[in-house]
Amino acid sequence: MFRQVMKDLSYNGDEPQWEKNDLLDRINGRDLNSADISAVKKEIEKLRNERRILASELQRNQDLLKQQVDIDRENNELVISSRAA
Repeated sequence: MFRQVMKDLSYNGDEPQWEKNDLLDRINGRDLNSADISAVKKEIEKLRNERRILASELQRNQDLLKQQVDIDRENNELVISSRAA
């Protein structure tokens, strides 16, 4: 099922729109005092760290999925060749 979902996903290499927006742009121009700016900077750093963790987990899962697809392909080739023999 997971592999079918991955096949159905269409990813053309573009970053999602939310990735392109700066966090400060999303505040919609409200007045910020220095305490708010400090809190926003901390939140930005926290989100960057979370994004790094997510990216590494995504890479790991992609690698595992590729390995599983390769294993499935090899198994299918073995089944086909054993039937032909």
